[in-house]
Amino acid sequence: MIIEFFGLPYSGKTTISSKLKNFFLNKKKISSYREIIFLHLYKLKKINFLEYEILKRIEYQREFSPDRYKENFFLKIIKIFFLIIIDKKKIKKEIDELFENCKNEYLEFLNFFSLKLNENPDKSAYLNFDWIKYLIVGHSLASKYKNFSLLNSEGFFQICISLTIRTNMNFSDIKKYLSLCPNIDHLFVIISDRKDKKRILNFIKKK
Repeated sequence: MIIEFFGLPYSGKTTISSKLKNFFLNKKKISSYREIIFLHLYKLKKINFLEYEILKRIEYQREFSPDRYKENFFLKIIKIFFLIIIDKKKIKKEIDELFENCKNEYLEFLNFFSLKLNENPDKSAYLNFDWIKYLIVGHSLASKYKNFSLLNSEGFFQICISLTIRTNMNFSDIKKYLSLCPNIDHLFVIISDRKDKKRILNFIKKK
């Protein structure tokens, strides 16, 4: 089962997904698009146990930690240390191979995304093709790991916001993008009445 959340920054996507993951911790197998990739690579013996545990913890911090947007010097140092230990080039190569094996199933979506990505004038690091690679590979692995529920605070539908902000997306483009998004089982739209609009705008500008 694949679950995605959709909403503005600070609307509560990460908080809700984190609480759901903790609630189902001992009842269901919970993962995410990215985490299931690392599990798959570990099962194939493409990465070792230490690399898998490091990547899993980094991914948990990125996907489920409510503090992931806060500047934490200590956590940054730990992350840098962990990333030194693992072989990033090897892992990237393995993920690229997985992507090459499954990308044909998503060609229409990928072509549209690439077209819009080229319209990204500031070449924001937040909006890049590697992000999509992880989503595509993770989505394709969902059918292999049916005993897992993939819980994603940000996924294919959330990218629509980034595209709309950073490219020349009109209403027709948005409709087309949404129609091309790969099938998921549940999409939860988070609507928040929080008043910190300035904080949201500053976050968007930084990204």
